[in-house]
Amino acid sequence: ANPKYKPGEPMLSEEALKVAGPSCEALHAYVMEQSANGANAITAKVAASYFDSKGELKLTVGFNDLYDLFNLESLDVSLLRCWTL
Repeated sequence: ANPKYKPGEPMLSEEALKVAGPSCEALHAYVMEQSANGANAITAKVAASYFDSKGELKLTVGFNDLYDLFNLESLDVSLLRCWTL
């Protein structure tokens, strides 16, 4: 758990989001929308062929971890998994 992350509250100011760029703005908007609906993470599906396995892999990144990424604080292992893909 990240004590600085508050579900439903913006992770960055509007000014900081504009500086971060359109992709970050879009991700932040998606997180805010999903958080309002009770979600607390994003799940990404990865094709089995990427890992030479029989089934697809699901990676979950918590919104509290995304808070750290948006604010350039500590990174969680789940974020590192996404970067290695």
